Amino acid sequence: MATIKRRVWRGEKTGDIGKLQLVEDEITTDLEKGQVIVEVHAVGLNFADVFTCLGLYEAAPKNEPYVPGLECSGVVIHADKHAGGVKVGDRVMCVTRFGGYSTHVKIPWQQTLPLEWTFEEGAAFPCQSVTALYAMMLGGVADKEENALKESPPTILVHSAAGGTGLHACRIAERVGAKVVMTVGSEKKVEFLQKQFPRATSSDIIVRGTPSEFREQLATAAPQGYDCILDSLGGDYFHPAFEALNACGRHIVFGAADWTPQGDSVSIFGWLRLAWSALLNTPTVKPMQMVGANKGVLGFNLIWLFDKLNEFRAAGGVVSKLLALDLPPPSVGQVFPFEEAQNALREFQSGATVGKLVLKVK
Repeated sequence: MATIKRRVWRGEKTGDIGKLQLVEDEITTDLEKGQVIVEVHAVGLNFADVFTCLGLYEAAPKNEPYVPGLECSGVVIHADKHAGGVKVGDRVMCVTRFGGYSTHVKIPWQQTLPLEWTFEEGAAFPCQSVTALYAMMLGGVADKEENALKESPPTILVHSAAGGTGLHACRIAERVGAKVVMTVGSEKKVEFLQKQFPRATSSDIIVRGTPSEFREQLATAAPQGYDCILDSLGGDYFHPAFEALNACGRHIVFGAADWTPQGDSVSIFGWLRLAWSALLNTPTVKPMQMVGANKGVLGFNLIWLFDKLNEFRAAGGVVSKLLALDLPPPSVGQVFPFEEAQNALREFQSGATVGKLVLKVK
């Protein structure tokens, strides 16, 4: 049976970014129905990669070797005849349920890369764009025709708007006729957002203050309240936003960036701090409180939807809706050589980045 040699970033078990090792292994060229083998040119980084390496990601392999990475782009070098018309030589962007930090991947899901896009842009698109659109669909604000029938455009609050998912959400909101209020954690990111979204006013971008200050900031930016909140932060900013949510509104939670630990690993004291923080700062909402206020909270993690990829790609599914929006290429903030994956993860972990971080393989 033919094999392909490849390089992968592998950890023997989760818990320490510094213990990832760049090693060689092989994959066979035999394909299951619908599979392709892609020679990877670029890999997109996600918060899930950081949490996986630190041993904090529930969906990650436990006590066994693992390769992080959920998305990449490259060129098809082997293709099953049932791979949806994809053929050898096609440029594609793909999602993987782990295993993306590799020079070659064998996968069932890929999408042709637009001709004018670079491989780095392709690697920056799949996971976070699908996350953003799916969250907005759950929030009931993703349909342009439905939004046009409302008395006024829906108002969406997007946390961490200068990050990959936040940028996708803001661009999608523009396409579907929604008003967007963006939040960031530092003044440095305001200028970046103003360049990305020239029509945004100063009041459309909030540099988050303390939770009590945040309440006032939310009211100033949108006195009419919010119809959907895209929350990748969690923690102390949950309740001020939930309180500003209008009746029939939905608060969509899909991340907890505020709880990202620093450092290559989490010490016993770090675990205690995380546990204590979770005990004190995990937001709670009583079901009857939501009934009385006529608004709700929904949470999701894209990784658990991988077994529904065919539904996502079907006509009317998330992917087809996403492609119909004809979005511009994503903003790539920093590109690291594949060999510097650990440093890229540390930079991402800092929270100081804008746009998408990408590993360049070739």
